Amino acid sequence: MTPPAFQRRTRYLLGLTVCWVFFALLKVYDRYDGITSIIGAPIVATVLTVLVFPAVVLLGQGLRFRALGRRWYGNPKVAVLLLTVCLVLLLYGESMGLTHTVYDEVDEETFSRLPAMVGIPAFLGFLFAVTYWPGRQVAEK
Repeated sequence: MTPPAFQRRTRYLLGLTVCWVFFALLKVYDRYDGITSIIGAPIVATVLTVLVFPAVVLLGQGLRFRALGRRWYGNPKVAVLLLTVCLVLLLYGESMGLTHTVYDEVDEETFSRLPAMVGIPAFLGFLFAVTYWPGRQVAEK
């Protein structure tokens, strides 16, 4: 039997890895500047992961409440629904018309983005669903 502390560490390591890879790919994809984007991607990904992942762990503390934890771990359909909705918003939000127009003063061009009011909660929900995927429940000490 795997000890609960090891399962928790594995869960957090998976969440951190997914978060870091997502931010690194996002940096390379977003306004690609050539070699500076490739050099800066790991640095930006590390800084953003350190800032964002504690919020996901804090959200996960809500699963310590018996009713929430039982509902989350007892029915994987909730996690699948959360993951699906968040991925659809992140990947296809702009195509669905959820856009925000931004003007870049340096390049003097206008472009559309997914608004932060949609993107941030969707990304936190995505990370939460990946990190706390309802497999075998891990006992908290």
